[in-house]
Amino acid sequence: MDTQKVYFLSEKFSKYFKDDEMVYIRKRIAAARDEAFEPLNTLTLKSKTTTTLLSIFLGGPCAGRFYLGDWQFALIKIFSTFGLSLLSLFARLSGAAFIGSVIPLLLGLGIIAWYIAEIVICSRRCNDLNYQKVINCLKMFGG
Repeated sequence: MDTQKVYFLSEKFSKYFKDDEMVYIRKRIAAARDEAFEPLNTLTLKSKTTTTLLSIFLGGPCAGRFYLGDWQFALIKIFSTFGLSLLSLFARLSGAAFIGSVIPLLLGLGIIAWYIAEIVICSRRCNDLNYQKVINCLKMFGG
């Protein structure tokens, strides 16, 4: 691929990838055939900022996972969180003092930990999905 196209695509992808990833991608773009320019130029990559913000503000309904296309995992998380919340409610409503106070606390802490982990996981998953999308497109055109 000619130098101008390599430079253009490198600039386009640089906001999505770290420097060491960009070095590799730039080499692969340079080795690709000219027909790769249009598919690479029209690739729609997911924003890491959008993914992170969706995970922070709408993490409960798994908006970050849905945005990334991980709808199966998002549904599992929603149903399991709902189930744990019901379990916590039933434990609280039970007459036993220990079970009624400790189990809801532990389940709540687990849900909070899972929420925080999801923010980090979604952010990293966004980067991985974008990287794979670019590399797969380059593989189709000899890059």
